[in-house]
Amino acid sequence: MDKLPQIISDYINVSNNYDTQGYLATFSEDAIIKEDSLGKALVGKKEIQHYFETYFINYQTQTEVLTYTTSENIIDMKVLFTGNFPGEEINGLFKFTLNSSGFIANLEADLE
Repeated sequence: MDKLPQIISDYINVSNNYDTQGYLATFSEDAIIKEDSLGKALVGKKEIQHYFETYFINYQTQTEVLTYTTSENIIDMKVLFTGNFPGEEINGLFKFTLNSSGFIANLEADLE
């Protein structure tokens, strides 16, 4: 298995530490999160910040990487979310696309 890109390791670590500025720093300025479980796309850091504070900080969500594959600038990942939400745990899927500078340009997220 290829090594996880550092920016993705950083994303998981800052997310689990509820570090809003660190979380935003992993994204490009014009990043998009397509969140299928919400049925919408979040465009730009202001919307991404609201998403992070609402669904990660407010629910005290922790993310554990279960499996991942890397190919060029794309990382597909299966994760386990735990936190203060109904059911207290659920599997999730992430598909990260990195830009040429190595930041997250696009994140497709869904629940299993």
